[in-house]
Amino acid sequence: MLLNAPGYLFSAPGVLLLSLGPLIMLTALSDIQLGTTTLGTHSMLAGSLLTILGYQIFTFGLFARAGGNPIRTPTDTLTNALTGWLSLERGAALGVGILTLGSIHAGSLVVTWLANGLESLPFTITAIASFTAIVLGGQTIFNAFFLSLLTDERPC
Repeated sequence: MLLNAPGYLFSAPGVLLLSLGPLIMLTALSDIQLGTTTLGTHSMLAGSLLTILGYQIFTFGLFARAGGNPIRTPTDTLTNALTGWLSLERGAALGVGILTLGSIHAGSLVVTWLANGLESLPFTITAIASFTAIVLGGQTIFNAFFLSLLTDERPC
C-alpha cells in the first residue's frame, strides 16, 4: 500500500524529522533551558541524526515525484513545489553554500588543531553543527545532479 503513496511513505516522515531535528539542534545551540535541563552534546548529536535522516527520506520523495509512475506520484504541496523550483543549478549552488558554511567552521577547527600540535580538541556542539552542514551540503549537490538525471528529457 505504501508503495502507491510515496507522499505518505517519504514526504511526511521526512518533513516530520526535518522539523524535529533542526529544532533540537537550535535548542542545543541556544542554551535554552527546558525546565531544569539544558540540551548539550548528546542532544545535538540526536538532532543532527534526525536532520540528516529526515533530509534523506524527504529527498527520496522528490526522486519518487520525478521518476515514479504517475499513479504513484506524491501529491503533497511541498514536494511538488520543490521539484518545480529545484534545478541542477539551484540545487548545486544551494549545496555549495551549505557545504561552504560548514567547512568554514570545520576549517577553523583544523587550524586550531594544527596550532595545538595535533592534540585532541574538545568535541563541541558547534562542531556537530558544522559537520551536519557539510553532510547536508554534499547531499544537496549530488541530489541535485541525480534529480536532474531523472527529470532531464533526453532523446533515447
